[in-house]
Amino acid sequence: MDNLIPLGVEAGGLDTNKLRLQADEIIAGLQDEELWPDEKVYDLRAYSQELGSQAWRVQCACDAALLARAEMHLGGRGRADEAGTGSRALVRQLAKQLNVTAKTVYLNIQIHNTFLAQTGHNVVTSFDILPEKSFYIAALGAPDPQKAIRQIAEAKAADPSLSVRDANRLVRNSRKEHKRLTVGPALKSMQVQADRAFMEELRRTLNGLMERCPTPRVANQIHRWVGWTNDELDRNPERDRRRVINAWELGAYTATDMANETGMDPDYVEEILEDMKDKGLASWAPQGKTEAARGARTRVWEIDGKYIDSLHD
Repeated sequence: MDNLIPLGVEAGGLDTNKLRLQADEIIAGLQDEELWPDEKVYDLRAYSQELGSQAWRVQCACDAALLARAEMHLGGRGRADEAGTGSRALVRQLAKQLNVTAKTVYLNIQIHNTFLAQTGHNVVTSFDILPEKSFYIAALGAPDPQKAIRQIAEAKAADPSLSVRDANRLVRNSRKEHKRLTVGPALKSMQVQADRAFMEELRRTLNGLMERCPTPRVANQIHRWVGWTNDELDRNPERDRRRVINAWELGAYTATDMANETGMDPDYVEEILEDMKDKGLASWAPQGKTEAARGARTRVWEIDGKYIDSLHD
């Protein structure tokens, strides 16, 4: 295809007018079947598609390079934005010169620094599978963008019909999973700490009331409350599991019954039972349709007899 401008043009030799005129000439010439037989038209289309795919990569790299150079002239990245001459102002100025929005420039720079500037095998090969810029924009929304773009590329390779909308769905799922694995446990830990602080304060208060109580019958009741508070403060996952097992041995075979027997939260009892099930220490007893329809907490549980025997050895 001798009449096409190659993508690798030397710096300083770019002529957009020439490129535009050449495109006009090619478009007009496509009516001439002798000049442009079918095989050449197919080649032309593939070439132009690849040209478009690589164009946005070059644009992103250009924006990143222009900002980096401007920041260098300012005296380094992160310099305070005084008198409108900081990095944010530079991006706005650059966007104005390029006749695009500042958001576009920021996005291009972020894409370049996250994906295009990397030379890792997984990142580089993703361009063959994901030539559209929109996939990389979607991946930026993930907790780990590079991991996300690899997953999207793998999904696209397995299913060529995968759309950007599908990629966004994968990213949303990754955010939910990240939140479940990080934010959820962190909040739970904070709640546990808050609960413990409250229980310690409650124990101090009960002990103070018990010492001042003039009535032995009431003092004995407070003493039982102090004992319950001590039990709660001494709790740990292993002891909680033993309490659930003890409740089962006493005839509490559902999560609700075990929760009533132990005084623990039913959801927490269910978590303990599910964990034991995953470890092969517990299982669901066979149920009829009526029992199964009532929900998880009405399931009848069976605990491995050998495991119980080992606890009593």
